[in-house]
Order: sequence, then structure tokens, then C-alpha cells
Amino acid sequence: MINLRGNIIPVVNLRKRFNMKSSDITRESRIIVLNLFNKKTGLLVDAVSRVARINDDDIELPQETTAGRGHDYIAGLAKKGDKIIVLLKPSALMEMDQDFTSKFPVGSKNTNYVS
Repeated sequence: MINLRGNIIPVVNLRKRFNMKSSDITRESRIIVLNLFNKKTGLLVDAVSRVARINDDDIELPQETTAGRGHDYIAGLAKKGDKIIVLLKPSALMEMDQDFTSKFPVGSKNTNYVS
């Protein structure tokens, strides 16, 4: 939980969410605040290298043949110069937490992305 401008916001550690080895919070660690299901939620990440504006025309849907762990969390792939950016579905990340989804049901199409 964090207090952001007087608002208490729950924070989800993405390392724990993906069952990754825990690590210390460092100077590079960041909390990305999302407005998801009309509620603010924070995502704790190891670092943020850049914030970019991506046009809808630059986003491709993931291929049906894409397989492996994490496929359900991929909203699309964006091309930015010579880089490919993986866009995550915040709603799918929250579906993993039964307590969260009972309070904020998933089901509507969400056009918010996290990369």
C-alpha cells in the first residue's frame, strides 16, 4: 500500500505475481499507478527505462501460435523504431488474485496496457 496524494493505493509486486525470485527494492524500482476497473492500483516493477506514447496503428495482436508462460498476459506487440515492446494486459495480471477480482470483476474489454 502507498499513500499517493492522500489516496491509499494497493500495490502488486510483479515479481511475486509471476513467481519470480524476490529482489530488494532499489533506487531503480518504480510503482506504476494504473486506473483499473475504476480503482487505482500500483504495480511494483524493477525499473522503468522509458515512457512512450504508442499509436494504435503500431500495435499488433499476439500471434495465435505464441505459446508459453505469460501468453495470457500479452495484449499485443508494438514497434517503436527498431525495438519491439511487449504490451501487458493489466486486467489479466489482476485476474491471478482472487481477492482482487472479487472486489473488481474482470470481464469488460480493457484497452489499458502496461509494457
